Amino acid sequence: MDHNKVRMHLSALKDGELNENLRDPIVRHLQSCDSCREELNEFERIDSTLRGLPEISVSKTFVSEILARTQAAKPTRHWKSIVVRRIADRFFLLAASVSEVFLGYGPQTTGSLDEFGDFPPYSLGHVYFSLISR
Repeated sequence: MDHNKVRMHLSALKDGELNENLRDPIVRHLQSCDSCREELNEFERIDSTLRGLPEISVSKTFVSEILARTQAAKPTRHWKSIVVRRIADRFFLLAASVSEVFLGYGPQTTGSLDEFGDFPPYSLGHVYFSLISR
């Protein structure tokens, strides 16, 4: 087994969550690989440190307090910033379209996309293909 595959499963190995088919090749790899074995030892040190920490008790209202605080902290977007953003988006879309049509920038095609001529007259597709086929 290669290092990346072994490292993906080290935490599960430490916790006893792997089946035999996956566990046995990893254990064999660990017998010969110092770096993977050291990483497993690091997981064990972290786990033992965390288990040694005192338990913290929280109030019954802890979750509802956190949720209330996060709801209150959500930024509200001012309608002017939304309008400015939409106008800017439309402007850049228009600029890209103009540069594509008049300056020749944009995707190169091998032919007309309207090869079937199936756009109704004066529809957006009809007008678009009329403009780009000039």
